[in-house]
Parts: sequence; structure tokens; C-alpha cells
Amino acid sequence: MKKKMLVLPIALLSISCGPIWYGTKSINARKYIAAAHENGAGRGENDFARYEITYAEEHLKKAQEEVAQADYQVAIELASTAEEYGQKARDIAVRLKMEAGRRKPIEEKMTEGSVE
Repeated sequence: MKKKMLVLPIALLSISCGPIWYGTKSINARKYIAAAHENGAGRGENDFARYEITYAEEHLKKAQEEVAQADYQVAIELASTAEEYGQKARDIAVRLKMEAGRRKPIEEKMTEGSVE
């Protein structure tokens, strides 16, 4: 009797965890993707981290499709991948943006110095 009473709460807890884990992963992925876009990541030819941002966005889109079919385990895995690549895209975009900002003043100084 005690075993049956213990199984029910555990079963209910495991059922309810899927949406929570998915929600957490998808929110984090969206934050990283938004931060990557703010720092110049995108799908355009002159954007930073094109492959990483595309990979993250497509995985997040597929995760949303899986949630619509209540396949939370797959959705969590896809959202985790989206989170990982969103973070990579953000990091790459920030680094390249900083490098581009550093190069530009140096190049201007070099051209100004050579003109004189």
C-alpha cells in the first residue's frame, strides 16, 4: 500500500518536469539569441556568427514544434542545443565586434600617419 502511494507522487512529478525544463532552456536560448543579434550576429553576408545563430534558431524552432506535440524530452534536447549555440553565437559576435572596433581606429591612425 505504501509503495503505491509513493509511486503516484513520483509519477506526477516526472510528468510535470518536462514543461518546466523546456521552458527554462527555451528562455535561456532566446536570451542568448537576442544578445547575439544585438551584437551583430545574423544570417546576412556581413553579419557575425552566421552558422551558429542559424543553428540555434532552427533548433529552437524545431523544439517549439516538438512541444506542440508534447514530446518534451526531444524538445528539451533541442532547446539545450539552441541554448548552447545561441551562447556561442553571442560570444563570437561580441569578440568579433570588439576586434572590429579595435582594428578600425588603428587603420585610421595608420592611414593618417602615412598621408603626412
